[in-house]
Amino acid sequence: MKGNRLYIPVENHKSRMRPLLSGEEAGQLMEDAGKIGSLSVPDYKHREENYKEALKSCDCREWLKVIHTLRQKKAERTERGKKLPSMDAKYLQIAEDCLYTELSIALNLPEEKIESLIREEL
Repeated sequence: MKGNRLYIPVENHKSRMRPLLSGEEAGQLMEDAGKIGSLSVPDYKHREENYKEALKSCDCREWLKVIHTLRQKKAERTERGKKLPSMDAKYLQIAEDCLYTELSIALNLPEEKIESLIREEL
């Protein structure tokens, strides 16, 4: 992504920036993926808030929790012949996009490979 620029107003205190994961950190995250667990969603009605907070944290471990939680939910609903609610599907897609892109860059692997490795771990 050489040559790309990101503009953030200096007065914008809500912007959260952090360095990308290093290759070593990304590798460790991949190793730990199966042990990280699920996101705690105590109240079904407020689950969207939980998903948003996890995504806003800019913490790859929280993104993994969202992915793990929503994949479990999707599997349970599929067994009952139901689909994942559209809001949950939206947050699953956002979390996967964020995580796979960052890990892809850090590990210099295609996103498809990252996705298959994460699926194996979870």
